[in-house]
Amino acid sequence: MKRYGNSLALAVLLLAALVCFSIGPPGIAQASFVFSHNEDASYASLMPADHELVDTDGLGAYALYATGLTSLLPPEVNIDAVDLLSGDRMVFSLSEDTKIGGTVYADEDLLLWDGATISLFWDGSGNGLPAGVNLDAVDVISESPLEFSFSLEEDTRLPGVGMVADEDMARFVFGSGFVPSLDFDGSLEGLPSEVDLNAFSRDSDTVWILSFNAATRITSTLYDDSDLIAFDSAGGTFSLYFDSSAQSIPEQVEIDAMALPTATPTPTPTPSPTPWQIVFDFIPDTEDWTTGGAPVAFSEPDFVWAPDYLKMTSSTNTNTFGFWQSPQDAISADADYLYRARFTVSTDITDQSLVPQIRLRANSLNLQQYDVLSIESAGDGGASPAVLGTDYDLYFVPPANDTAAMLAFDLLNFNPSDAAVAELSLDTVTVDRFALDSLPTPTVVQDYTFDTSADGWTTGGAPIAFTSPQYIHSAGALELRATTNTNTFGLWGTHPADITIDANKLYRGTFEVRTNVTNPVLVPEMRLRYNTGNFQASHTFGISSAGDGANSPGTTNTTYDRLYFLPPANCVGEDLLVSFDILHFNPGDAPTASLILDRAIIETLSPPGLP
Repeated sequence: MKRYGNSLALAVLLLAALVCFSIGPPGIAQASFVFSHNEDASYASLMPADHELVDTDGLGAYALYATGLTSLLPPEVNIDAVDLLSGDRMVFSLSEDTKIGGTVYADEDLLLWDGATISLFWDGSGNGLPAGVNLDAVDVISESPLEFSFSLEEDTRLPGVGMVADEDMARFVFGSGFVPSLDFDGSLEGLPSEVDLNAFSRDSDTVWILSFNAATRITSTLYDDSDLIAFDSAGGTFSLYFDSSAQSIPEQVEIDAMALPTATPTPTPTPSPTPWQIVFDFIPDTEDWTTGGAPVAFSEPDFVWAPDYLKMTSSTNTNTFGFWQSPQDAISADADYLYRARFTVSTDITDQSLVPQIRLRANSLNLQQYDVLSIESAGDGGASPAVLGTDYDLYFVPPANDTAAMLAFDLLNFNPSDAAVAELSLDTVTVDRFALDSLPTPTVVQDYTFDTSADGWTTGGAPIAFTSPQYIHSAGALELRATTNTNTFGLWGTHPADITIDANKLYRGTFEVRTNVTNPVLVPEMRLRYNTGNFQASHTFGISSAGDGANSPGTTNTTYDRLYFLPPANCVGEDLLVSFDILHFNPGDAPTASLILDRAIIETLSPPGLP
């Protein structure tokens, strides 16, 4: 046997120690952490159950952690998500719905342990997570305002995000909801789709510590389900952080929750109100949404409710119209806020160019204002709903003289070029609101004053079906003058080259409008509209003289600054068309009347809620 001198033997021993205990890539220091696993286990003179937490220095020393918490949990439940806050406080989630001290907590909830008691930290289903979808990993970024990353046990569609796979990390932000972009996209980073990301914790701004539910090969390295893996987002690299087999943890044990200690104490937040949000997921029932149409004039679609959606199915593409609508007072209205109703719509038509038209509506309770987002399958139908679902954001500001609004989802199948038999489903509606005085400062794109000319605006209408108004430019204004109150329609519209749609920009229109009608009850209906140049999407803001006509234009300028539009992503680079319409169809309105546009300002701003 070959023998070494004392110094060489010592060097060999030191090298062996480094191989065994220097875990993690250069620049990522091994740290202590807390974890739990998927089954009862025995190692290092410890016998932790799956509902218990273990603290380790990462070098082979283990001890039970937060036994006061785990003593309150039923032994059959598993802690499958955990993050450490300041002091003895921690956030955690459970693998199944569990009753603790008389309170039932769902597997999509986050719970708080304050060192003595358990309470609800975040209501998953109340904030848009589908009930029954298990939240199985969490990392809290901030307590005030609340912001955290999380992962789910199964592939799930989230409002405003779309499909989130079980190997992804998503993010939730107080007041904004789910962030559209993922914190970690497993498939883009090379993870197989069958792997579930079931534990993670931030080591730094760019480094995550991860664990998976099964042995996983990433590039050429095989990691065990009880290993911890460091992912460096700056370089897109993975490396071993904690080698479980080298630290006495049995091979069959799976780490399914872990948390690094907090780098600095997180201040206890001042209690803040639950974010204002209304979610219709249609899981328990229709949530009082009802059906409607105009059966005297149009064929109605078939209406179906099933847990998770409201569906309409057309049987003809020449004359079908119908809708699902919410209760009339479904949304409490406050004119100091910009509301965003995010509709998730899916279809059974795989070719988007064949999908029938849909309309998404918000109507004021007094019927004096309406906002309508219309989606049509013109051209390639790129803005139309997809089979897996498409999110549409309808923005609106309620009128100051009203208290509530209703929402609606319309199907219009009038185009023989579209599919005759087609299903359109409303999967979810999530309504958020943002204080107007908190919105970013807008940038002016166009300011039309009409002082010396029509500023490139031209006239239009549908003279085959309707009587056109008189179109007049004079005294720095554009006028639509109607001489009949039964069949008049016409418009002034911008030149197509005036505005080009930019990505991730919310468009706001401010219009100064007046009329020659002194009684607001008799003023004709007015519409202000945005259309994309490919005619796949439009937003219509309408004002009618219903009731006391309090929102109709006056004889001196009335300012309407409530027209907001977020064009679909596929329409970026298209022209944005703006129009000013008169609709004089009501015999109860003034027989002759003018609507006069004195100024139009078009601005852009960043959409609230986007990162």
